[in-house]
Amino acid sequence: MGLSIGIVLGTNGINVAHELGHRQNKLQRTLAKILVLPSHYMHFYIEYDFGQHANAATPEDLATARLNQSVYSFVITATIR
Repeated sequence: MGLSIGIVLGTNGINVAHELGHRQNKLQRTLAKILVLPSHYMHFYIEYDFGQHANAATPEDLATARLNQSVYSFVITATIR
């Protein structure tokens, strides 16, 4: 049961919340927050919308690999930060 709940929260809840978080409607953005709440992933809403989206592909974006950076290098540098 725990595995099933985890899969549902991880796939349905976070993916739908991600899309609802892009909306301008306040109700839809609130629903996005409610969807990530049970998975204890509230920082996703803040970091993704106000961090990565605002700084996408800039030096301040910590969630995007640099040009020609290997996946191994990215994982190591992302873990250190």
